[in-house]
Amino acid sequence: MPQRPKGYIYYSFLVSWRLGGNGKISENKSANFITKKLIISRNRLKILVTMEKRFLRRQMVGTVVSEKMDKTVIVLVERLVKHKLYQKYVRKRSKFAAHDENNVSRVGDKVLISQSRPLSKTKRWRVSKIVEKAV
Repeated sequence: MPQRPKGYIYYSFLVSWRLGGNGKISENKSANFITKKLIISRNRLKILVTMEKRFLRRQMVGTVVSEKMDKTVIVLVERLVKHKLYQKYVRKRSKFAAHDENNVSRVGDKVLISQSRPLSKTKRWRVSKIVEKAV
C-alpha cells in the first residue's frame, strides 16, 4: 500500500447518483475523489470512492508589525465585519504571535500564517510563507 501523506484522513464510502436524461453526472469540485469501482444498474450509477480530506487548519494573511523576538513575529490581521445594527462594514484588527523558524520575516512583509499546536504561552500560529516582501 502506498504511503499516505501526514495530516490527511481517508474515507471510503459508496455514493449513488441517479442518472439524468443525458446520462451525465455533475462533478463534485469541493473534495478530491479517487474512484475505486463503477457499478451501473437500473439507471443508477454507484461509485465506491476514497475521499481524501485535509485537516482544516485556519490560515490568514497579515502584515508583520514586530520582529524583535527571536524566532517570533507579531502579525496584524485585518478583516471586514458587517455591523449588526448599522449594516456598515467595520474594519477589525487582531494581532497574532507567529513562529518564524529561520527569522526571515521583516517588518512590513505580508505573510501567510497557519494555525498550529501551542508553541508557547501566546504562540499558536506559524509563518507558512512570505506572500510579499516589504520595500
